[in-house]
Amino acid sequence: MQNELPVYEAIGGAAKMTAQYAADYANWMDKGKTETEATALAASSMRNAQAQAISSAQQSTQNMQQQNELLQAGIGLQGIKQIAAQGAVQEQQTFNDVLANTGDKETALNASLEQRKNIELKIQDTRAKANASVNELTRSMEQQTELVIA
Repeated sequence: MQNELPVYEAIGGAAKMTAQYAADYANWMDKGKTETEATALAASSMRNAQAQAISSAQQSTQNMQQQNELLQAGIGLQGIKQIAAQGAVQEQQTFNDVLANTGDKETALNASLEQRKNIELKIQDTRAKANASVNELTRSMEQQTELVIA
């Protein structure tokens, strides 16, 4: 447990990995391993930690790229056109993400179709709200016209 204190105190991923390497090495030495064995075991753990950190950074980068794609799809558009453009990007992203995670094209296709349904519902909702707004505006104009005529 004493070997772990520097790991808890380390700030930043690389510093934590280096501290964990030293702690792992010390723990293996405490368990009676040779210097060569302790070094190999600690190095193996450090390579795994580095691979996890790289994978996490790559996933974060991919998430930011997907957000950028969505934002770019909506530039200069409004309302239903913006929803449709961004929806098309989301649909493709969903397909790609599910395919990458499962390796199954059918599952990816089903997920992207569900994403499409979601976008279609958003478009229907936006249309309904726009129609309600137009109807309210029409009623208001009719009332004002009646007041002017009277």
